[in-house]
Amino acid sequence: MTENALSADQLLLRFRDDAQLLPYCVFSACRSRTMWLSAFLTYGVCVCNFEVTAKVANFGAVCELLTIPGMGAAETLAAPAWPLLLTAEPRLRVVVVRRPVEEILNSLVEATTGKLEFDRSVMRRLVAYIVRALDRLSCQPDVLTVDFHELASEATCAAVFEHCLPYKHDSGWWNWLSTKNVQPDLLALAQLYQLREREIKSLGRECRHLLFRLGRQGHLAQFVRGASAHMEAH
Repeated sequence: MTENALSADQLLLRFRDDAQLLPYCVFSACRSRTMWLSAFLTYGVCVCNFEVTAKVANFGAVCELLTIPGMGAAETLAAPAWPLLLTAEPRLRVVVVRRPVEEILNSLVEATTGKLEFDRSVMRRLVAYIVRALDRLSCQPDVLTVDFHELASEATCAAVFEHCLPYKHDSGWWNWLSTKNVQPDLLALAQLYQLREREIKSLGRECRHLLFRLGRQGHLAQFVRGASAHMEAH
C-alpha cells in the first residue's frame, strides 16, 4: 500500500450477482463529503466526477455523460435539475446526502475564514433552495437518502457504494480512504465558479426552460406519482 493510492491488485473488485453498469450521481448541498464520495465511488471501471455542472457548456454535455456506463458525478449545484436528469436517464442511480442548512453554513465559515468572504444571507438562500430540491428528490422511488453524519459509518458507505456501483463493497478500500481528508480547495472552486459564471448561469437558464417545457408537456406528473407512491410505501 502506498501513501497516495491503492494499486489495482489491492482492490477486491468483486462484481455482485445483480451487477449492472449504470450512470450514477450523488446530490448534496456542499460541505457534505461530496468530494470524498467522488473519490470513494471511483473504483474499478467506474469514475465519479466532481462538480461536473460547473464545467460543462450546456445540458447536452450532461446528457452525453449519462450515456456512459459506469460514469458518475458528485454534485452540489445540480439538485434543482433532478427531474431533467431522471427524464434523460431514468436508470440513473441516485444518492442524496442531507445536512441541515445552518450546519452547512457554519462549516463553510470555518473552512473559509481568512481565505474567502461571502454573504451569509445570500448563501443561506442558495443552500436552502438546493436543500428543498434534495427533499423533493428524496421522495422519488429508488433514491438512496443518507444523513451527512451517517457517512462516518462503514455500513452507510457500503450502502452508497453498492447502490451506485456494480461491485460488492470493499472494506479495504473504505478503510484506506476513510482516513483521508478529501476536500476541495474552496478558493480554487470559488475561482472556477467566478471564471465560469456566465456559463453556469446560462446552464441554469437552459435547465429552467427545459423544466418549464417538461411541465407544459405533462412529463413532470410521473415524479408526483412517484413521490406519492414512495410516501405511501414508507
